[in-house]
Amino acid sequence: MIKKYLNHFKYFFMLIGFALVLVIAAITVKSLTEKTYPDRSNTETDTSERVFDYADKLTEDQENLLRELIWQKQKQTGCDIVLVTLDESLETYARSYEDILGPLFVDEFVMVYADNFYDEHKFGYDKAYGDGVIYVDNWGREQDGYRYTWFGTSGRAEEAYSDAMIGNLIDRVIEKTNENPYQAYVTYVNQFAKDMETGISFDYDMPIVVMLVLMLITTGCYVSYQLAGNRNVKTTRADTYIAAGALHFDRKDDQFLNKMVTSRRIPQSTSGSGGGGHHMSAGGHSHGGGGGRH
Repeated sequence: MIKKYLNHFKYFFMLIGFALVLVIAAITVKSLTEKTYPDRSNTETDTSERVFDYADKLTEDQENLLRELIWQKQKQTGCDIVLVTLDESLETYARSYEDILGPLFVDEFVMVYADNFYDEHKFGYDKAYGDGVIYVDNWGREQDGYRYTWFGTSGRAEEAYSDAMIGNLIDRVIEKTNENPYQAYVTYVNQFAKDMETGISFDYDMPIVVMLVLMLITTGCYVSYQLAGNRNVKTTRADTYIAAGALHFDRKDDQFLNKMVTSRRIPQSTSGSGGGGHHMSAGGHSHGGGGGRH
Protein backbone atom coordinates (compact mmCIF):
# COMPACT_ATOMS: atom_id res chain seq x y z
CA MET A 1 0.00 0.00 0.00
CA ILE A 2 2.80 2.39 0.97
CA LYS A 3 4.74 1.52 -2.17
CA LYS A 4 1.70 2.23 -4.28
CA TYR A 5 1.14 5.54 -2.51
CA LEU A 6 4.74 6.64 -2.95
CA ASN A 7 4.69 5.61 -6.60
CA HIS A 8 1.61 7.77 -7.12
CA PHE A 9 3.44 10.86 -5.82
CA LYS A 10 6.95 10.09 -7.01
CA TYR A 11 6.99 12.82 -9.61
CA PHE A 12 5.79 15.36 -7.07
CA PHE A 13 8.56 14.44 -4.63
CA MET A 14 11.08 14.48 -7.47
CA LEU A 15 9.97 18.01 -8.26
CA ILE A 16 10.40 19.09 -4.63
CA GLY A 17 13.86 17.53 -4.52
CA PHE A 18 14.87 19.23 -7.75
CA ALA A 19 13.67 22.59 -6.40
CA LEU A 20 15.71 22.11 -3.25
CA VAL A 21 18.84 21.34 -5.26
CA LEU A 22 18.32 24.49 -7.32
CA VAL A 23 17.82 26.64 -4.24
CA ILE A 24 20.90 25.31 -2.47
CA ALA A 25 22.99 25.65 -5.63
CA ALA A 26 21.85 29.24 -6.18
CA ILE A 27 22.64 30.23 -2.60
CA THR A 28 26.04 28.54 -2.78
CA VAL A 29 26.93 30.34 -5.99
CA LYS A 30 25.76 33.63 -4.50
CA SER A 31 27.94 33.19 -1.43
CA LEU A 32 30.97 32.30 -3.58
CA THR A 33 30.48 35.30 -5.86
CA GLU A 34 29.81 37.94 -3.23
CA LYS A 35 29.24 41.30 -4.84
CA THR A 36 32.01 43.87 -4.59
CA TYR A 37 32.18 47.46 -5.77
CA PRO A 38 34.95 49.32 -7.61
CA ASP A 39 37.53 51.24 -5.60
CA ARG A 40 36.37 54.43 -3.93
CA SER A 41 36.00 57.28 -6.36
CA ASN A 42 35.69 59.99 -3.70
CA THR A 43 38.96 61.94 -3.61
CA GLU A 44 37.68 64.78 -1.41
CA THR A 45 37.53 62.97 1.93
CA ASP A 46 40.16 64.48 4.21
CA THR A 47 40.86 61.29 6.20
CA SER A 48 41.29 57.56 5.70
CA GLU A 49 40.22 56.89 9.30
CA ARG A 50 36.85 55.28 9.96
CA VAL A 51 37.02 54.54 13.71
CA PHE A 52 36.99 57.64 15.94
CA ASP A 53 36.95 56.35 19.51
CA TYR A 54 36.96 59.66 21.38
CA ALA A 55 35.25 58.02 24.38
CA ASP A 56 38.08 55.47 24.63
CA LYS A 57 35.75 52.47 24.75
CA LEU A 58 37.94 50.23 22.59
CA THR A 59 41.39 48.78 22.96
CA GLU A 60 43.96 49.39 20.26
CA ASP A 61 43.59 45.81 19.02
CA GLN A 62 39.81 46.17 18.87
CA GLU A 63 40.12 49.38 16.87
CA ASN A 64 42.41 47.68 14.38
CA LEU A 65 40.04 44.72 14.02
CA LEU A 66 37.15 47.11 13.44
CA ARG A 67 39.11 48.99 10.80
CA GLU A 68 39.83 45.77 8.93
CA LEU A 69 36.17 44.74 9.10
CA ILE A 70 35.01 48.16 7.93
CA TRP A 71 37.33 48.22 4.91
CA GLN A 72 36.08 44.76 3.94
CA LYS A 73 32.43 45.75 4.24
CA GLN A 74 32.97 49.06 2.46
CA LYS A 75 34.19 47.16 -0.59
CA GLN A 76 31.22 44.82 -0.28
CA THR A 77 28.56 47.52 0.10
CA GLY A 78 30.06 50.42 -1.86
CA CYS A 79 29.48 52.69 1.14
CA ASP A 80 31.72 54.47 3.63
CA ILE A 81 31.18 53.11 7.15
CA VAL A 82 32.08 55.46 9.99
CA LEU A 83 32.04 54.95 13.78
CA VAL A 84 32.33 57.73 16.37
CA THR A 85 32.19 57.40 20.17
CA LEU A 86 31.84 60.45 22.42
CA ASP A 87 31.59 61.11 26.15
CA GLU A 88 30.12 64.59 26.51
CA SER A 89 26.89 66.52 26.50
CA LEU A 90 26.05 67.81 23.02
CA GLU A 91 23.37 70.30 24.04
CA THR A 92 25.47 73.47 23.72
CA TYR A 93 26.99 72.22 20.46
CA ALA A 94 23.65 71.33 18.87
CA ARG A 95 21.75 74.43 20.00
CA SER A 96 24.33 76.61 18.26
CA TYR A 97 22.78 75.35 14.99
CA GLU A 98 19.15 76.10 15.90
CA ASP A 99 19.23 79.29 13.87
CA ILE A 100 19.64 77.04 10.82
CA LEU A 101 17.77 73.88 11.85
CA GLY A 102 15.09 75.31 14.13
CA PRO A 103 14.26 74.15 17.68
CA LEU A 104 15.85 70.81 18.58
CA PHE A 105 14.79 68.08 21.00
CA VAL A 106 17.29 66.38 23.29
CA ASP A 107 17.37 63.20 21.17
CA GLU A 108 18.33 65.28 18.11
CA PHE A 109 21.56 66.69 19.56
CA VAL A 110 23.56 63.62 18.52
CA MET A 111 21.91 63.70 15.08
CA VAL A 112 23.26 67.20 14.48
CA TYR A 113 26.75 66.06 15.47
CA ALA A 114 26.58 62.98 13.21
CA ASP A 115 25.40 64.98 10.19
CA ASN A 116 28.07 67.64 10.66
CA PHE A 117 30.84 65.08 11.22
CA TYR A 118 29.91 63.27 8.00
CA ASP A 119 29.70 66.52 6.04
CA GLU A 120 32.86 68.12 7.43
CA HIS A 121 34.99 65.12 6.48
CA LYS A 122 33.16 64.78 3.14
CA PHE A 123 32.54 61.08 3.58
CA GLY A 124 30.96 59.08 0.77
CA TYR A 125 32.21 56.07 -1.16
CA ASP A 126 31.35 57.49 -4.58
CA LYS A 127 31.69 61.21 -3.91
CA ALA A 128 31.72 63.80 -1.16
CA TYR A 129 28.49 63.63 0.90
CA GLY A 130 27.69 60.43 -1.00
CA ASP A 131 27.02 56.77 -0.22
CA GLY A 132 27.72 55.84 3.37
CA VAL A 133 26.64 55.58 7.00
CA ILE A 134 27.80 56.88 10.35
CA TYR A 135 27.11 55.58 13.84
CA VAL A 136 27.68 58.05 16.70
CA ASP A 137 27.48 56.57 20.19
CA ASN A 138 27.54 59.24 22.88
CA TRP A 139 28.37 57.90 26.35
CA GLY A 140 27.87 61.32 27.90
CA ARG A 141 24.49 61.83 29.55
CA GLU A 142 22.22 64.70 28.58
CA GLN A 143 20.14 66.63 31.12
CA ASP A 144 17.38 64.00 31.03
CA GLY A 145 19.86 61.37 32.23
CA TYR A 146 20.01 59.35 29.01
CA ARG A 147 22.90 58.54 26.68
CA TYR A 148 21.92 58.94 23.04
CA THR A 149 23.10 57.32 19.82
CA TRP A 150 22.46 58.05 16.13
CA PHE A 151 22.68 55.94 12.98
CA GLY A 152 22.91 58.26 9.98
CA THR A 153 22.51 57.30 6.33
CA SER A 154 23.49 59.08 3.11
CA GLY A 155 23.22 58.44 -0.64
CA ARG A 156 22.26 54.88 -1.55
CA ALA A 157 22.12 53.90 2.11
CA GLU A 158 19.63 56.69 2.77
CA GLU A 159 17.31 55.38 0.07
CA ALA A 160 17.77 51.72 0.99
CA TYR A 161 16.83 52.01 4.65
CA SER A 162 13.25 52.03 5.87
CA ASP A 163 12.23 53.10 9.38
CA ALA A 164 11.85 49.45 10.37
CA MET A 165 15.34 48.57 9.15
CA ILE A 166 16.85 51.53 10.99
CA GLY A 167 15.06 50.56 14.20
CA ASN A 168 16.17 46.96 13.88
CA LEU A 169 19.84 47.87 13.46
CA ILE A 170 19.81 50.31 16.38
CA ASP A 171 18.08 47.80 18.67
CA ARG A 172 20.63 45.11 17.84
CA VAL A 173 23.54 47.44 18.59
CA ILE A 174 22.15 48.99 21.77
CA GLU A 175 21.34 45.64 23.39
CA LYS A 176 25.10 44.90 23.37
CA THR A 177 26.52 48.39 23.92
CA ASN A 178 26.74 48.55 27.71
CA GLU A 179 28.01 45.01 28.14
CA ASN A 180 30.47 44.85 25.24
CA PRO A 181 30.99 48.01 23.13
CA TYR A 182 33.30 46.24 20.70
CA GLN A 183 30.76 43.54 19.89
CA ALA A 184 28.08 46.22 19.58
CA TYR A 185 30.08 48.11 16.96
CA VAL A 186 30.92 44.89 15.09
CA THR A 187 27.17 44.26 15.01
CA TYR A 188 26.64 47.73 13.54
CA VAL A 189 29.05 47.07 10.68
CA ASN A 190 27.86 43.52 9.94
CA GLN A 191 24.15 44.37 10.17
CA PHE A 192 24.59 47.29 7.79
CA ALA A 193 26.36 45.07 5.26
CA LYS A 194 23.61 42.46 5.59
CA ASP A 195 20.87 45.04 5.14
CA MET A 196 22.46 46.50 2.02
CA GLU A 197 22.82 43.03 0.54
CA THR A 198 19.33 41.71 1.25
CA GLY A 199 17.25 44.84 1.73
CA ILE A 200 15.49 43.03 4.59
CA SER A 201 16.11 43.04 8.30
CA PHE A 202 14.93 40.02 10.24
CA ASP A 203 14.37 40.05 13.98
CA TYR A 204 16.03 36.65 14.18
CA ASP A 205 18.93 34.92 12.55
CA MET A 206 17.99 31.79 10.61
CA PRO A 207 19.91 30.61 7.56
CA ILE A 208 17.90 31.28 4.43
CA VAL A 209 18.51 27.71 3.26
CA VAL A 210 16.79 26.38 6.37
CA MET A 211 13.82 28.67 5.88
CA LEU A 212 13.38 27.68 2.23
CA VAL A 213 13.70 23.98 2.99
CA LEU A 214 11.09 24.22 5.73
CA MET A 215 8.76 26.11 3.39
CA LEU A 216 9.12 23.51 0.64
CA ILE A 217 8.67 20.57 3.01
CA THR A 218 5.59 22.15 4.58
CA THR A 219 4.10 22.87 1.16
CA GLY A 220 4.84 19.35 -0.06
CA CYS A 221 3.27 17.72 2.98
CA TYR A 222 0.17 19.87 2.74
CA VAL A 223 -0.35 19.21 -0.98
CA SER A 224 0.26 15.48 -0.51
CA TYR A 225 -2.25 15.33 2.30
CA GLN A 226 -4.85 17.16 0.28
CA LEU A 227 -4.34 14.95 -2.77
CA ALA A 228 -4.41 11.77 -0.70
CA GLY A 229 -7.57 12.84 1.06
CA ASN A 230 -9.37 13.51 -2.19
CA ARG A 231 -8.34 10.36 -4.03
CA ASN A 232 -11.21 8.08 -4.99
CA VAL A 233 -13.65 10.15 -2.96
CA LYS A 234 -16.93 10.78 -4.72
CA THR A 235 -18.37 14.09 -3.79
CA THR A 236 -21.63 13.53 -5.69
CA ARG A 237 -23.90 10.60 -6.42
CA ALA A 238 -26.45 10.02 -9.10
CA ASP A 239 -29.25 11.08 -6.77
CA THR A 240 -27.50 14.05 -5.17
CA TYR A 241 -29.84 16.53 -6.78
CA ILE A 242 -32.86 14.22 -6.91
CA ALA A 243 -35.51 14.23 -4.20
CA ALA A 244 -38.56 11.98 -4.31
CA GLY A 245 -37.94 11.21 -7.95
CA ALA A 246 -37.86 14.86 -8.97
CA LEU A 247 -35.02 17.18 -9.82
CA HIS A 248 -34.49 19.95 -7.32
CA PHE A 249 -31.82 22.39 -6.18
CA ASP A 250 -31.44 24.00 -2.80
CA ARG A 251 -32.15 27.72 -3.04
CA LYS A 252 -30.07 30.30 -1.29
CA ASP A 253 -30.60 34.04 -1.49
CA ASP A 254 -28.21 36.80 -0.49
CA GLN A 255 -30.14 39.70 1.00
CA PHE A 256 -28.57 43.15 0.79
CA LEU A 257 -28.82 44.84 4.18
CA ASN A 258 -26.81 48.03 4.09
CA LYS A 259 -23.70 49.65 2.72
CA MET A 260 -20.99 51.48 4.65
CA VAL A 261 -18.04 53.19 3.01
CA THR A 262 -15.11 54.51 5.01
CA SER A 263 -12.15 56.44 3.77
CA ARG A 264 -8.94 57.86 5.20
CA ARG A 265 -6.34 60.23 3.89
CA ILE A 266 -2.96 58.71 3.02
CA PRO A 267 -0.22 61.25 3.79
CA GLN A 268 1.97 62.16 0.83
CA SER A 269 5.71 62.05 1.43
CA THR A 270 7.79 64.98 0.24
CA SER A 271 11.11 63.23 0.83
CA GLY A 272 11.13 60.79 -2.07
CA SER A 273 10.74 57.04 -2.12
CA GLY A 274 12.36 54.69 0.38
CA GLY A 275 14.47 55.48 3.38
CA GLY A 276 13.59 56.60 6.86
CA GLY A 277 13.80 59.97 8.61
CA HIS A 278 14.98 62.15 5.71
CA HIS A 279 16.21 65.60 6.71
CA MET A 280 18.69 68.29 5.70
CA SER A 281 21.87 68.89 7.65
CA ALA A 282 23.11 72.31 8.71
CA GLY A 283 25.41 72.15 5.69
CA GLY A 284 22.49 71.63 3.33
CA HIS A 285 23.02 67.95 2.57
CA SER A 286 20.37 65.21 2.67
CA HIS A 287 20.62 62.52 5.35
CA GLY A 288 18.43 59.80 6.77
CA GLY A 289 18.64 57.74 9.91
CA GLY A 290 17.33 57.29 13.39
CA GLY A 291 18.41 57.26 17.00
CA GLY A 292 18.15 55.42 20.27
CA ARG A 293 19.29 55.71 23.86
CA HIS A 294 20.96 53.54 26.46
